Amino acid sequence: MEKIQYKIKLSELTYEFLASIGLRDAHMHTDCEDGLRCIPNTFHTERAKEELSAKYGDVDLVITPSAVWYERIVIDDEKWRADHEAFCKEKAAWCKKYGSE
Repeated sequence: MEKIQYKIKLSELTYEFLASIGLRDAHMHTDCEDGLRCIPNTFHTERAKEELSAKYGDVDLVITPSAVWYERIVIDDEKWRADHEAFCKEKAAWCKKYGSE
């Protein structure tokens, strides 16, 4: 089975588009941390876009409806990716230092 992907700009993202490809309760990052925001309607979609674009501009998105739920909307942007990797390294260091053994 062929994997369908859509490559769009953040500014082009709409809830109507997500619903039309079967992603009525999609999740996406709005910052470089590891939390995901549920975008179940137009209001939340627009809010997530505002938060992400305020930090990273009109980033590219890769949308794969058949992917696992947390990888359906991927931010394809070098600055975001570098910030996310730095956050993950810092979090891992904190967990190693203060986490349980």
